[in-house]
Amino acid sequence: MKVLFIQPPVHDFYQTTMRTQPLGLAYLAAVVRHEGHEVALLDCQSPHVRTPAPLPEFFSYLRKYYPTADLSPFRLYARYYRFGLSAAAITEYLQHMQPEVVGISCQFTPYVQDTIALAALVKSLSPSTVVIVGGAHASALPAQVLSNPFIDYAVIGEGERTIGALLASIQRGDAPDQLDGIAFKNGREIRIRPLKNFIENLDELPFPARDLLDMHSYTIHGQPYTMLLTSRGCPRACTYCSVATVMGRTVRLRSPENIVAEMLVCVGQYGIRVFDIEDDHFTVDPQRALDILDLVIKTFGENTLDLYARNGVSLLSLNKKLLTTMKRAGFKKLDGALGGTTPAEGHLMQRTVNRRKTETVLRHAQRLGIPSTTYIILGMPGQRLGDMIAGIQYVAGLPTLIGPSIFYPSPGSAMYARLHRTGALPKDFALMRSSAFPVETPQCSRSDCVTLVRMTRWINWIKQMLARAHVPCISVDMLVHDERFCHALPPALVEKVVQGGSAMLCVDSLLQRDAVGRLLTGILVQHHLVCGLRRIKRRGSQGYTYELFCYETAQTVIKKLFESPSTLVIAAPVAAGQG
Repeated sequence: MKVLFIQPPVHDFYQTTMRTQPLGLAYLAAVVRHEGHEVALLDCQSPHVRTPAPLPEFFSYLRKYYPTADLSPFRLYARYYRFGLSAAAITEYLQHMQPEVVGISCQFTPYVQDTIALAALVKSLSPSTVVIVGGAHASALPAQVLSNPFIDYAVIGEGERTIGALLASIQRGDAPDQLDGIAFKNGREIRIRPLKNFIENLDELPFPARDLLDMHSYTIHGQPYTMLLTSRGCPRACTYCSVATVMGRTVRLRSPENIVAEMLVCVGQYGIRVFDIEDDHFTVDPQRALDILDLVIKTFGENTLDLYARNGVSLLSLNKKLLTTMKRAGFKKLDGALGGTTPAEGHLMQRTVNRRKTETVLRHAQRLGIPSTTYIILGMPGQRLGDMIAGIQYVAGLPTLIGPSIFYPSPGSAMYARLHRTGALPKDFALMRSSAFPVETPQCSRSDCVTLVRMTRWINWIKQMLARAHVPCISVDMLVHDERFCHALPPALVEKVVQGGSAMLCVDSLLQRDAVGRLLTGILVQHHLVCGLRRIKRRGSQGYTYELFCYETAQTVIKKLFESPSTLVIAAPVAAGQG
């Protein structure tokens, strides 16, 4: 049969282009091709095209948080986009190939409508084409997905074993009653057969069919890269995470030899020397991680590749030996998954909190010259506002950037189930994304959460400025007097902002990014006003005119964050390339 796998376009305020490679579909394509089918893979998100899209009405509440034309270096978002190919381009591809079966990724809950729209397009062109969906959302909520008339089957969990058997069933015209890991329609009834057995020996799987993708369209810092998956499953039960729904809680490991063999193919066939390890828990077994990295060094040489683990690694699983080996193998950045920073948050998230170990690991990374970003969760139901502010203050003082991860409900997670039971879920799946700040709680309003994120953006800007100035750290009370980072505005101008919410600023020369940051830092640390800046008039006889305006923010957060300026210390991170 002619089988087409598709990663659909998505709609959002932003896209992390370095995380869009459809590795799961490439695995399925390799399996299906091995079984004799004619296979193609269409990644609608590559090349990376974005087109402004109308903002849906259910996002209208975000307008006050996302002002347009903002020049602030620590702004949030401004516009809503479609990321990916147009419907016309997808239509042309489908009409040319005329597939008999189309498998569509339904990975992330907020993008389920994009999957449905693509399924509808497929059926409008060829009603007889069989449409299969799979991925995290389809696995967690298969009945919901199959309630749509344009979707015929849902694959539950990892699909390499299931997809071949399902295609054989479709080819024979049978109902897949005896298959595991399948949801399907039987008249008006939806039948769900959960996946019972995960693939134990991952070395048996063929390497992903990267030849079906334009591998040079996927880049990190201008260099072609690919994702690697060295294990599946995670033993943890973090209350916000749903990974076990797809990959299970039993960790299954590929051998170091199998992993390096795949890397050799990528280097030899595609010239790829940049690898992103996308495991849910790459360092779950530190010795195994060492074994993999030692073999990478033995095979490719020391520091000849660029390695990343952008899905995040647990900081508490790292030690000096492992970090040193990561550096030698080519790790260019450390993305650390911290979650929470207080015992209460650790209990809520079911994650271990160990500040001493966290600091030790980040300082080891600093000494090795490995830049890092440390991710903390904000806005999770049950989190106290004071704990979140304290967490930001804590990470601000460490040699790392702050990665604010805004909580959103993930189907299949314990927290999603809790919110469902209490009727506290957002009314639409499209709202379940970090950029929508989807959940408000008695402990943390939406304005609180937005303000927390704005403050992490500002702190990160200060951190980067410190690194460029070779200043190891600075307290906020000293920051006020340092013109490298902070510029005072005339009191009369500030008073206009306080009274009216905005004021006009006229300057002789065009303001560059750093100058804007210094101006906005001045009004923040001196007057506790969180402002943006937009240019409203080109150069005239009086120079350039800008509008200084206040963001929608929660003053309680600002006051708490700055209540002790001498003890709020911001530390410089490791600069990229410093090591």
